[in-house]
Amino acid sequence: MNRVQFGAGRLAELPAELLLAGITHPLVVTDRGVVAARLLALLPPGVAVHDFVPANPHEAALRAATIAYRRAGADGVIGLGGGSAMD
Repeated sequence: MNRVQFGAGRLAELPAELLLAGITHPLVVTDRGVVAARLLALLPPGVAVHDFVPANPHEAALRAATIAYRRAGADGVIGLGGGSAMD
């Protein structure tokens, strides 16, 4: 199931969305701009983060994210930020 939530205040809906999807160990996929804006501080402690998504992601970026997903023992993905993280 893919659900897209966007706009101000959407992070407050994250716990309910994770519960709905049955996700207990998410991997947040984002880019360095989100990190620089300090938006990761709004996430619960201990959430796995992969923040090396380049603009216009390519196959190597996908492979790196897949490795991060497996290493984190994740069971779902949260794309946080703009289009690159969603790609």
